[in-house]
Amino acid sequence: MPEIIYPVDLFPFENREYQAVIEKFVAHMEQYLGVKAYRLDLSNRWDASQYGDGRHLPDYLDTKIPSIQLRDCYNNSETFRRSYSDRFQKRPFVDLVIRYKWDLSHTISDEHNKGGLKERRSRIGCRERLCRRARSL
Repeated sequence: MPEIIYPVDLFPFENREYQAVIEKFVAHMEQYLGVKAYRLDLSNRWDASQYGDGRHLPDYLDTKIPSIQLRDCYNNSETFRRSYSDRFQKRPFVDLVIRYKWDLSHTISDEHNKGGLKERRSRIGCRERLCRRARSL
């Protein structure tokens, strides 16, 4: 059975026109799938749980995700970067955001990255438990 989980703590957007588009999209999906969207406030559910060592959800996610994502972005493109440089004798041209991420990834220590990976593993299990519990309500 399809489900729509609507994370209400991510809304409303300040741009009312954009928010209206989101609301209309959710309504269309509800009608098309024949289900009601479950409006879930992840932040409140998180705060009511024992997860995150007492930190609010945005604080918990902000501490480690950037280091993991930056390192992954850099490491996952290593083969491409190396083969491009070998073939053309220069760095590959990429979007400025990607270049920024690659350059910034060098400032992240192995220790910080390992801590982020450990926290990500615990967060994945936590997210699954929160969503499972939300569905049972």
